Order: sequence, then structure tokens, then C-alpha cells
Amino acid sequence: EFSRRFFFLAPFLCLAMSLQSIYDNNELDFIFLSGKGGVGKSTSSCAVALELARKHATAQRPVLLISTDPAHNLGDALGQEFGPDPSPVEGVPVGELHVVEIDPARVLKDELADIAADQPAAAAAAGGQSLNSQLSTTIEEFRTWLTSVPGIDEAMALASVVKLFDSGKYASIVFDTAPTGHTLRLLALPQILLTGLQKLETWKSKYSGMLAMVQMMFAPQGQAQEKALLEKLEAKLQSYRESINRVITLLHSERTNFITVCIAEALSVAESKRLVGELRKNNIASTHIIVNQLMPTVLSPAELTAAITAIKASGAVAPELADKLEQGIKFTHARAALQSKYLQEIQQAFPEHVVVPMHLRAEEITGVEQLVSFGAALCHS
Repeated sequence: EFSRRFFFLAPFLCLAMSLQSIYDNNELDFIFLSGKGGVGKSTSSCAVALELARKHATAQRPVLLISTDPAHNLGDALGQEFGPDPSPVEGVPVGELHVVEIDPARVLKDELADIAADQPAAAAAAGGQSLNSQLSTTIEEFRTWLTSVPGIDEAMALASVVKLFDSGKYASIVFDTAPTGHTLRLLALPQILLTGLQKLETWKSKYSGMLAMVQMMFAPQGQAQEKALLEKLEAKLQSYRESINRVITLLHSERTNFITVCIAEALSVAESKRLVGELRKNNIASTHIIVNQLMPTVLSPAELTAAITAIKASGAVAPELADKLEQGIKFTHARAALQSKYLQEIQQAFPEHVVVPMHLRAEEITGVEQLVSFGAALCHS
């Protein structure tokens, strides 16, 4: 009788694992949650961060939650506004949680503006003469290269925030990343960076010749300004190198773990396979997969048929209403059966991962109270 009643629920029960090992791992400093858009990634990120804040409460060190997703759902989930500077979350019952919302595109835009900012000053110092064409071309090539590197905007943004952790203020950092494609671009940065740096090193070799030309063409004030501009480009190149290497080191650190978030549907499962495969190929730790929005059901197919037959035979409801009830119940069970299939596919595809099934809730998961509850459920799924 028990096995019949939980025919559809059995796959969920046998996979009933949790994130407890993540919370218990004192060696983890950086936790990334990544996955396809619309699968509950931001909700899961908030819940994980709140649970970690509770864990670190006795140490009196806050947890930092960072969003690099341009959509910035953390504010909506937690019910308050956040920006590029760390802000404490109000109403956290235990511990302390700070949130930062970064717009990588904005970071890159500001950087491009800063690169071009000194050109008018250099021209003015040169007595109103325009910058020599070779220098102008190099500056433009530099800016064009910077905008063409996939993932460099997020790498620059992440590197700026990781400095906060280096200060020792925060116990750990949780990253609510942009959708999967952005994460994959970050993983491709090492090779892209190598190609880009080779190009920039070629430009660097031009600098000495340009400096000699500057001394011939411009007055001393102009020479100083243009020399400073060239040195600024070189300093920025070094800064980008350091920032990207910092992020690459972070991704491959033993203190880092990626949690994949998905739902039990074909497209999400396929994208999760691609993400986990790339993480594995790049030797980046990934141990858990959260599967959100599962339909709960406790009736076996036989019990479902019997219940519908009894409702219709009783005459207690109008035939039209009975038909609607039948359609609704069958839809719920059909969805549960489909999700059960994909849930088992996830388990079979990633036997080395802890799969954490999370059922769809009747209420919206917004606000600190609901998110704390969801975080606790992730511990005891």
C-alpha cells in the first residue's frame, strides 16, 4: 500500500539530498549559483546566503551576496533596494547579510570613458594640436579590444568586489551570477586573455617609438601629457591582467564551489549538462544541483482514477465541474510524471553530484522570512 501511494513521489524521496555539506564546509569562501534564467537562481542565492549568515553569526562576520546579473532580482526578492556598495539586509533574524548589485556593462562603460578622458587634455597641452594619428589609433584599438573580450566586463566587476573579501571583513561570498552563457564566457577567459595580451604586447612595443615621436612633435607640456597617456594605457593593461588572473585563480580555488540551479524541463536540463560539463573540463569544483519547482503529488495512478470515478459517480458536483476537476488533477500528475523523468535523468547524468529536489510552493518566495524558510528547506530537503 505504501509503495502504491508514493508511486510518483518515490523518485523525489530517493534523491532527497540537501546543501548541508556546503553549509558545513568551513573551507569554502566563494559559492557561485549559476543556471538558466527563470529557474529560481536568485531565490536560491538569497536562501543560501541567509543560511550562511546564520552559520557565521557567532563569529560576528557578515556574509556578502553579490549579483552580476543585469536583471538584478535580489532587491525584489529581499524587498529593498541595493546598489554597487555593500548594504545590510534588513530583518535578518540571525547573523548579518550584505548585498551588492553590480552592473558589469556599467563597469566597462566607465572604464572606456576613463581611457578616453585624457585625450583632450593631452591635445590642449600640446598647444591645441591633435594627438598624433598612431597614438590615436592605438587608443582606439585598445578600447575596441576591451569591448570585444567576452566576459571581461564581469571579470573586472568580480575582481573589484573580491577585494572586499581580501579585506577580511566577510566570512564568505555568495555570487548570484548572470544566466549560464555569462558563466561560460568567464570560463573561456584564460585563452581569450592570452590572445588579447599578445595583441596588447605588440601595441606596447610601439610605445617607445611613439614617445620619441612625441618629443619631436610637441612642446614639453604636450610631451608630458602624451607620455602620461601612454603610461596610463600600460597601467590599465597590467590592471586588467591582474584582475582577470585574480578571477581565474578564484574560479579554480579549492575554496570555491559552483551550485547549478535548474528545473526539471528539457531545455534547463540540457543547459545544466553543458554548464557542468564546462566546469568539469576547466577543473572547477561543482558538487550540487538544485532542482526547483517540482510538483508535489501523493496519489498513485490507480488512486487518481478511483478518486475521479468516485467524484463523478457521487453526483455531489455537476458533471461540468467534475470534468474540470479531472482535467486539473490529471494536469498536475502529468507534470509531476514529466518532472520525475527529468529528475532521474539529472541523477543519472551527474552521479557524482548531490541533487537537491525542491517542491513548488503555494506562496511566493519573497521577503526575508520566506527566504529563510526556503534556505532551511535546502538543508533538509
